Amino acid sequence: MASLQFVPEMQRRAQAIIEAQQARGLDLKANLWRRFQALLAMMIPLLTGALISAETRSLALEARGFSRVGVRSHLIEVPDGAADRVIRWSMAAIVILVAIWRIVL
Repeated sequence: MASLQFVPEMQRRAQAIIEAQQARGLDLKANLWRRFQALLAMMIPLLTGALISAETRSLALEARGFSRVGVRSHLIEVPDGAADRVIRWSMAAIVILVAIWRIVL
């Protein structure tokens, strides 16, 4: 899940960096050389922030025990009964039927 959140976060961070640099007078409509310099000026803080974010996430995962070796155990074991399976499959069928109904109408 964390890897799926990474792309939108990087896009938001890149947009914030571009806006901040434009506020400081960066011209993105200049010649090719100036655009390359602007790209370089954006990539350095973007990559630095990405590395810091990745390190923070890895430390958080390690603190939660994700690097632990051996068999994982649960504090509370929740049984999965027949009624739970029927409800789960029914909900999946309802979602598919609603999606088909929306396409047909």
